[in-house]
Amino acid sequence: MKLLIVEDEPQLARLLQLECQFEGYEVEVAHDGEEGLEHLVTGAYDLALIDWMMPKMNGIDLVKAVRKEGLDLPIIMLTAKNSLEDKLGGFEVGIDDYVTKPFHTEELLARIQILLRRRQLRSGEERANVLKHDHIELNKTTRQVFIQGEEEHFTQREFDLLCHFMSRPNRVWSRDELLRDVWGYDYEGSTNVVDVYIRYIRKKIKDEDQRYIETVRGVGYRLRDDE
Repeated sequence: MKLLIVEDEPQLARLLQLECQFEGYEVEVAHDGEEGLEHLVTGAYDLALIDWMMPKMNGIDLVKAVRKEGLDLPIIMLTAKNSLEDKLGGFEVGIDDYVTKPFHTEELLARIQILLRRRQLRSGEERANVLKHDHIELNKTTRQVFIQGEEEHFTQREFDLLCHFMSRPNRVWSRDELLRDVWGYDYEGSTNVVDVYIRYIRKKIKDEDQRYIETVRGVGYRLRDDE
């Protein structure tokens, strides 16, 4: 895990760097807000410790700039300010946690660990909600489908059917099973509707030669995964 400390007091910055390194973190240090912003925009960090009062750019303005850049890493603000108004204002601009000076390094390290664990859990959940197969990427949370990196519009039924295949690659599904799982138990229409939607999906995923969704004669369909 890689951390950035943005702190203008050299002794405190060095102490924090050593303590975090002792815990096994890779640590870099910036000594003012502008330097911190440059590091955060160009580097890849898992968490940032940012002092509130700094030259050139204070901590609040730095956090605003970081969030404006679309960076979502956890941020802990180090500050002597402890009023509720100050803290609420910080949370509004995107601060994840506060540590009030003076503080015990054990408390700070515990807060770092909690935020990093939370970030790992969130990343794991996000990965679990994204299915990939060759040039196809499907996001179950946002219900988006990308074909060769370009978003393609899928109707609700098309999305659900493709998601069903991508969740269990190489599994052969009969038409009756697909009707039950995707259309619902109460669907009373013809099983030919499955064939129609398979054609729609094949066209959208550029699968005219059936390299991906394969027809298994006499049974149904499967999403081929030859890896």
